[in-house]
Amino acid sequence: MISYDIYGIGNALLDTEYEATDEFLRRNRVDKGRMTLIDNARRSQLLAAVNSAPHDVAAGGSAANAIYAAQGFGCRNYFAGLVCGDAVGNTFRSELAKAGIDTLPPDGNPNAHSGQCLIFVTKDGQRSMNTSLGISESIDTNHVDETTVATSQWTYVEGYLASSVTGANAAKHAMEIAKAHGRKTSLTLSDVSIVENFRAALAEIMGQGVDLIFCNVEEALAWCETDRLDIAGRRLLDIGRNAVVTVSEKGCYLSTAEQVNVKVDGFPVQPVDSNGAGDMYAGAFLASLRQGTRLDQAARFANFAASHIVRQFGPRLKSFEAYGEIAGHYR
Repeated sequence: MISYDIYGIGNALLDTEYEATDEFLRRNRVDKGRMTLIDNARRSQLLAAVNSAPHDVAAGGSAANAIYAAQGFGCRNYFAGLVCGDAVGNTFRSELAKAGIDTLPPDGNPNAHSGQCLIFVTKDGQRSMNTSLGISESIDTNHVDETTVATSQWTYVEGYLASSVTGANAAKHAMEIAKAHGRKTSLTLSDVSIVENFRAALAEIMGQGVDLIFCNVEEALAWCETDRLDIAGRRLLDIGRNAVVTVSEKGCYLSTAEQVNVKVDGFPVQPVDSNGAGDMYAGAFLASLRQGTRLDQAARFANFAASHIVRQFGPRLKSFEAYGEIAGHYR
C-alpha cells in the first residue's frame, strides 16, 4: 500500500531573504555563495546589520522546498522536519498543510525556537546562506515513523542533516526503513561545506548506496575529490545507482549503469536568484519519475522547472498553483 509519493526529511527553517551587496558580505564576514551554520548570537548579529526589510519570507529548508515543488507537480507528500509551537513553527506547518502536505506535530519545548535561514542575495544571483538550525537540529530517530516511510514510494533526504548527530541518525534510520520495505531512496549532497565537513556522516546516511543522488558540479567534484567531471560522473555511481549533476543554466549530466555523464540541455535564462534552484530541480525530477517518465525525460523537465525559479527572488514560486502552470507550459 502506498500512502505517499515522497517522504522527505530535512531541516525545517524559515527562509528570510535579503538583497545584499558584496561589500555587505565582506563587512559582515559572510562567505559568498556558501551555506554557513551559525548560532543564535550570530543570527542576531546579522539581523542587526541588515538595514532593510526582507525581500521574501517563506517556510523552507532544502527538503521542504523540494517536497513542496513535487506536491505542486502532482505528488502527495509527507515532510518530516521539526519546529516549535512558536509563530515561526505554526506558520511553517500551516503553509505546508495548505498545500496538502502532511507534517510532524510541533515540539513542545517552551525554551526552544524554530530554525531560520538568513539568505543574502547579490546582484549576480549568488545566494549566501547563514543557517541557525534551532529545534530542527534536534530531530532524531523517534521522529521517523516506520509506517509512513514504509508506505512512501520514495524517501528523499537532504544532506544538511549530516551536520547534526541526531539528524544524521534520523536520516539513516529513514533510509534503512525504506530499503527494508523495497522503497526507492534519494539524497542531495546539499552544499560543498557539507561534503567537506561531514563526509563520514553522509556516507553513514547512504549506507550501501541509494537509488538516486542529486548534486551540483561543485559538490560532485568535492565528493569525488577530483577536478574532472567525467571522473566524478563515474565515481558517483559508487554511492548512487543513478546520479544527476546540475551545471546551472547549461542543464545537467545524468549517470546510470548504462551511460555516464549524458548531457541533458538546460533552458538558459538571466538569473535573478539561484536560491532554491536545486530544490526545485529535485522536486520536479522526482515528480516526473512518479508519473512514469524515463530518467532523461525527468532531467529535462527538472531543468525546465529550475529555469523558472531562478527568474525570481525566493526558493518557491509565488503561488502553489504556479507549479501546475509550469507543468502545463512544458507539455
